[in-house]
Amino acid sequence: MKKLSYFLNMYDYYYKTPVLIGLIMFLLIFVILQICIRPSIFGTELAIEKWTVVEDKDKLFDSNEVHSVFYFQLEKPTYVVLEKNISLIKVLLQKTASVFDFGKYTEKEYVYIYFPDIDLSYMEIYADGILQGRFGEPNKRLSYSWFQPLVFAVPKNSQKIRLILYGNESMGINAKPFFTYSLSKYSIVNAFSIFLIPFFLGLMMVTEIFFLYIFFKLDKSRKKHFLFFALSILFFSIWTLDLLPHLYFDSQTLYYLTRRVFITSMFISPIFLILGLTDKMMNSSHPIFNKWMRIVTIFFSAFTLILSIFTPNRLFFSEIEYPYIYFLQIIVYGLIVIASFLTYSRTLIFSSIVLAFSLVNDTLWNLNLMESKTLIPIGAIIYFGTISGTLIEEYKNVFTSERVHFAKSVTDSLTGAYNRHFLDHLKLQSNDTVVLIDLNNLKKINDTHGHEVGDEIIKKLVEVLRSNIRSTDYIVRLGGDEFLVILPNCPLERAENLIKNSLREYRQSHWTHPTFAYGFKKFEVDFKKTLEEVDKLMYQKKEEMKKESKN
Repeated sequence: MKKLSYFLNMYDYYYKTPVLIGLIMFLLIFVILQICIRPSIFGTELAIEKWTVVEDKDKLFDSNEVHSVFYFQLEKPTYVVLEKNISLIKVLLQKTASVFDFGKYTEKEYVYIYFPDIDLSYMEIYADGILQGRFGEPNKRLSYSWFQPLVFAVPKNSQKIRLILYGNESMGINAKPFFTYSLSKYSIVNAFSIFLIPFFLGLMMVTEIFFLYIFFKLDKSRKKHFLFFALSILFFSIWTLDLLPHLYFDSQTLYYLTRRVFITSMFISPIFLILGLTDKMMNSSHPIFNKWMRIVTIFFSAFTLILSIFTPNRLFFSEIEYPYIYFLQIIVYGLIVIASFLTYSRTLIFSSIVLAFSLVNDTLWNLNLMESKTLIPIGAIIYFGTISGTLIEEYKNVFTSERVHFAKSVTDSLTGAYNRHFLDHLKLQSNDTVVLIDLNNLKKINDTHGHEVGDEIIKKLVEVLRSNIRSTDYIVRLGGDEFLVILPNCPLERAENLIKNSLREYRQSHWTHPTFAYGFKKFEVDFKKTLEEVDKLMYQKKEEMKKESKN
């Protein structure tokens, strides 16, 4: 019962809110994409259920009538030609449009054929023998798209459409294509597939530059921690390039090399991520788990790396990449989800929930248990974006803490002015003016009225000076009754007026009518020498003030 109570308390405190938010975000993404890859339930969009196979170079299909959804891992480049009789499409779409008051759409001469999820190297689409559009580079036909949404406009009165599909390592239509009058579904899926990736890459590039900048400013205990995460994000960013459509490769060798770099990066990234999580962020009460988490993740990732580097191109891309590499990816990211939960970081728990359900979605999809769209890239982008945000927030806290510590170390506790340690961090220029101030008769005031009144007079001096100087000027308390005022880029005449005004106000600021002596001079090459000369000028002024007071 104690263990159960402890677990429930931990759940309420650490997990409840981030788990709920993560689940809501995943469901929102999942529902939006499910709506966007399926024809409307109101009948305003018409799904293609079957294709007629016209040409099949390498006999991929078993019959001439095939389902509209299919997927093949290819042992060599090939192509297929598919046809669909669409003579009834105009009647059907006009009928459904009129029923649901879509009359404005029926006036259009074109209707869109939308492919929510397609995987190939090149594609052409014809309507009644006339080319309506293509995807990829037509000469080499070595383009690559990873579950890309495509849309083509075809004349509404067309009788027949023909697809010519080329595949290099894989080829498939992964979700039912359908005819529609609207581009809204395509635009949403395309935003997830295309625009989200460049945005993430740009963000990660800025983050990597920031990490490089702060890496040299961190102490040794934090450098390793940041390095692991920075390398993880770097290799993940390289892998995300694989999610973009690559429309041109000059040669087959370049094509395979590029793909291997992307896939290899996908498994190097988790190694550094797990090292980062277990090195610094995972709770110290799990040392054995930390060790085994590292061993298991590195084993799976290293095994996959060996496969991706040393397996011949055709064997790797036709038989190993899918499904083995894909399921190894699911295992590795599953381990990352577990490790994230044990960090007790609410932001990582939230993003790991999105990633976890993305893994479940893709597993069911790969086992043909549900019709969906791969969500691991989206879940991983959210997760690594959260990692970046967490690291930036961590550095911000460290930086703030260091600034607070520095401020305390160079600040005088009584007056709030800087103390003499601040001078070690100050760099003066030849056009800066240095002013030395010494309070008159402070000892006499302390002896006569007490140290509390003396402290009041000291604090009053700083208040008066602050009201007269600029925000870029500095007040430094050198000792008990000595103050230094640094006026960057300030002429001597202005400095003299400032000090005289301050002295006049200072006399009226307290019932004891305090005064101070001062000396000022332009900074010279040596600060010590400048200070000695200003000190002489200040004592000359003090003697003058004593003579004036006697007279």
